Amino acid sequence: MRRVGPAVLAVLVAAAGLVGCSDDAAPQARSEPRPSAETTRPAPTDGVDGGDGVGDPYFPQAGNSGYQVERYDLVMDVRIAGPDRLDATATITLVPTEDLRSFHLDLLGFEVSKVTVDDADATFARDGREMVVTPERQLSEGDTTTVVVAYSGSPGRTGSSSPAGGLIGDGGWVDLGDDWSTVIAEPIGAATWFPSNDHPSDKAIVNVTATVPAGLEAVAGGRLVERTDAADRSTFRWEAAEPMSPYLASLTVGDMQLSEKDGPAGIRILDGVPARRPELLDGALSRFPEMITFFGQRFGPYPFRDAGNVIVPGLEPVALETQTRSVHSESILEPALGTLPDEVTAHELTHQWFGDAVGPADWSMIWLNEGFATYGEWLWLEHIGGRTVMESARAAHDGDPDLNVPPAAPGVGQLFGRTVYQRGGMFLVELGRLLGQPTFDQLLTTWVDQHRFGVATTEQFVALAVEVAGPDKGAQVTALADAWLHAERIPELTP
Repeated sequence: MRRVGPAVLAVLVAAAGLVGCSDDAAPQARSEPRPSAETTRPAPTDGVDGGDGVGDPYFPQAGNSGYQVERYDLVMDVRIAGPDRLDATATITLVPTEDLRSFHLDLLGFEVSKVTVDDADATFARDGREMVVTPERQLSEGDTTTVVVAYSGSPGRTGSSSPAGGLIGDGGWVDLGDDWSTVIAEPIGAATWFPSNDHPSDKAIVNVTATVPAGLEAVAGGRLVERTDAADRSTFRWEAAEPMSPYLASLTVGDMQLSEKDGPAGIRILDGVPARRPELLDGALSRFPEMITFFGQRFGPYPFRDAGNVIVPGLEPVALETQTRSVHSESILEPALGTLPDEVTAHELTHQWFGDAVGPADWSMIWLNEGFATYGEWLWLEHIGGRTVMESARAAHDGDPDLNVPPAAPGVGQLFGRTVYQRGGMFLVELGRLLGQPTFDQLLTTWVDQHRFGVATTEQFVALAVEVAGPDKGAQVTALADAWLHAERIPELTP
């Protein structure tokens, strides 16, 4: 994610406000979920109760233990006149990783009217973002299970209870008035619009079918496979070909003009822009196919079947790398040119390799997203005749005390801070200088190949770099990583 503004710091869901900084009060202890009226059946006596978190060091209750999701099929009727409202059904295909007598889902807001597990009614209890589901029979480890949740109401709000909060707390659904809505869900905002295992470590296919008022478009990730228009409503069915972390799922509803075209290497590109500004399709996004080709030469082939961008009015200056189709605020456009700044487009596109195809195992490792995306924008600027990569790194090494925070453990308050972006990017520049460009490019392509559609850790990246470097430089790689990623004080760049 990247936030654009006076602090050009960002995320793309991030850094300056969207998920940037807010209330730093300690998280409140959570009480046990209060039973709903439906919770009357005794729980199965065998198996274990799934947990309400996966142990993320920054968001302990994000995600849930005891299962892995394979697919979400979301069907929703979206009303955006007045406060946004969804009437939705989520069909969740999951596989228990242990015998379960109950399990958790993450969902904020809404009224849940019914939950079934393998076609049998299940009971549930809710407290905050936690929904505890108790099936009629215990779930067996390894058995594919289908959970259906019917829910309706206004999308939830994460609030600003953590230091990573900001304009929309910890990310989520954004109501932009009667003509537009979008989703900026990094880091833990998927729960504001669908029940999920809301942690980047659990990747799944996300398919979205959205019915919206006639005259509006609905754009999600993946490919538009069907559109049906009626007198007063239109339905759009989007299917993803590759799994994604829940925060990377997207839906934008608005008065848009869509453009679909063939991109490089058989990739299908679909872009959406405000209908009042159709010229943006040939202006703001004109260099996007060229960028796909360029980064494919450096990082390996573009990892997904589909690509594109959505430009959204009324959104604060931010962009987020939602999988296959990044979301950009219209306010990012350069006023005189009506184009997205190249560094923003390049940053978000780089994320499709680093952050989307390969995600962080937990949120303390976000530099694996943002440091790489920062490096990608520096590469592109050099490619088009701007500053060299080293000049960009030197400009970023400007004495800001925020850079004296280790990017591999920034703390939740610096989740979208400059150290994660710029210092992470500087480490990659220094690593490239040490290894030499051909070997460094080999490292990046191998990294994506080894962890494609999964998640990985800082330790795994450093270990791979040591392996690729070979015995002559392995110790230097380790020392470089210790200094740039783990030490408090930022090192000096190589002269």
